[in-house]
Amino acid sequence: MSTARQRQRWDDHQVLPHVNWGDLFFDLFYVGAAYNLAVILKESPSWEGFLYFMCCYAPIQSQWNEKLLYDARFAPEDNLFHRTVEVIHLLLLGTAIQHIRPVEQMKDTSTYATTFVFALSLAAMSMMDVKRQHDVQKNVIGGDEAKVHAASDVARKMWAIIPFLLSAAVSGRSYFFPLYEGEKNGEEPEQWGENIAILLCLGGFVSEQVYVLLDTFVWIPNTGRDFKELRVPLNIEFTLHRLGEWVMLMLGESVLALLLVEGSDDRRYYVTFYSGILSVTMMQYLYFRSQPFAADDHAMRRSHVGGYMFYYSIICYSATLIMIGCSFKLILHHYLDEEAVAAGNPMAEGEPDYPLKESARRIANMFSWSMAASFFFLDQMILTHRGWVAYVSRLHNSSDGRVNWPAVSISILALVLLGVTATFSLWITNLELLSIAGCAMVMCQVMIRTRGLRFFPVSKHTMEHAQRWPNVSEPRSVTA
Repeated sequence: MSTARQRQRWDDHQVLPHVNWGDLFFDLFYVGAAYNLAVILKESPSWEGFLYFMCCYAPIQSQWNEKLLYDARFAPEDNLFHRTVEVIHLLLLGTAIQHIRPVEQMKDTSTYATTFVFALSLAAMSMMDVKRQHDVQKNVIGGDEAKVHAASDVARKMWAIIPFLLSAAVSGRSYFFPLYEGEKNGEEPEQWGENIAILLCLGGFVSEQVYVLLDTFVWIPNTGRDFKELRVPLNIEFTLHRLGEWVMLMLGESVLALLLVEGSDDRRYYVTFYSGILSVTMMQYLYFRSQPFAADDHAMRRSHVGGYMFYYSIICYSATLIMIGCSFKLILHHYLDEEAVAAGNPMAEGEPDYPLKESARRIANMFSWSMAASFFFLDQMILTHRGWVAYVSRLHNSSDGRVNWPAVSISILALVLLGVTATFSLWITNLELLSIAGCAMVMCQVMIRTRGLRFFPVSKHTMEHAQRWPNVSEPRSVTA
C-alpha cells in the first residue's frame, strides 16, 4: 500500500523538512529547461519568440510548482509506488524539456513533431499528478481536509489536461494527417492558424490558474464552511526555501549564458561579460534582500490575496531572469557576428536572421524591457508582504500625520529608475554602453532597496533586516 502523510495541520508548529537529494536532482532538469527556453529567444528575438517562450515556460514552470506544493503538504513513504511515479514523471519531464525548441520547429507542426510531443508530455505529466492525488484520497494519513483537497486538485488538473490534449490533437493532426499537399511541405493553411497548438499549451496553464482562483475566492466561500476544513496548509518554511532555490536556478541560466559563449579578444566582449557577471551577482543579492527573513512576515501568511499576488509575481520574475541572461548572451554573440563580418566570413557565427543593425535594436529592447520587468515584479513581491495599506501609511509620519518626505523621495526615485530602465533602448544604441548602464541600474536598485527598507520594511524586525546580509546561514553554536 502506498501512503502519504500530511505534514502539518492548521495552527500546528511547522518544522522545516530536510530538502532531500531527489529535490536537487529534480531541479537539474530545470537547468536544461531554462537553457532551452533561452534558445527560443536567442533564435527569435521578437514578439513571436516571446510568445513561444511564455507558452513553453508557463506549463513547464507549473510542473515545478506542482511538486513543490505536494511536497509542502505531504510526505510520501519511500515505497515502490511513489518511486515509480517519480521516475515516470522525470522521464516525461525530460521529454517535454527536450522538445522545447526554436520557433521555426515548434511552429511548423506539419514537418516537426516537436509541439505534438511537448503537449503530449505535458498532458501525461498532469495525468501522473492526478494519479498522485488519487493516492492521497485513498491512503493519506491525516485529516479529512486532505481528502477533500486532493479531490479538488484532481479537478484542477483536469482543467489543464484538456487544453494539453487539444494541443496534441491539433499538432498531431497536422503532422500525421496533413489536409492538403502544401501542408506536407510545411505550408500551414491560414485558417488553421500557425500558433493554435502552442497557445493551447499556454491555455492549459491559464485554465488551471482560473480554477484555483475560482476555487479559493468563489466556490469555497459559497459553501459556508471554514477554509481550514477543506484545504491542507503549506509548510511555509519549506516553500520559501524551495522558491529561493528556484530563483537560483533561473539566475544560473544567466550565469551559463555568459560562460558558454565562444571567447573573443574584443574589449567590448569583456566589458559586457564582467558587467553581466556583476549584474547577476547583485540580482541574487537584490532578490533575497527583498524577502522577509521570517515565514510569519511572508505574504503567504498574511492573506490569500497577498499569497497569490506573490505567487504570480515570482513566476513572472523568474521568466525575466531567463530573458536577462539571454540578452547578455545575445550581446556577446552580436560582437562575434560583427567580428566575423569584418573578417569577411559572415557565416562564422551562422547567418543572422536580421541585419546586424536590426538585431542590435531587438537585443536592446529585450535587455531593457526584461530588466525593467524584473524590477517591477520584485517591487510587487515586496508590496505583497506588507500590503498596500501598510506601504501607503509609511508615506506619512504616524506621530503628526505629516508627509514623510524621505519615504516619498525613495518611492519617486524608484519609479523614475524603473521608467529609465524600460526606455534604455530608446536612447542607448551602443550595446557595450547598454550592458554597463544595466549593471549600474542594478547597483542603484540595490542601494535604493537597502535604503528603502528603513521606510518600507518587508520584515517586522525593520532594522535587523536592513543591516543583515541576506541569503546566509545563521550559526547555531558559537562558543566564546
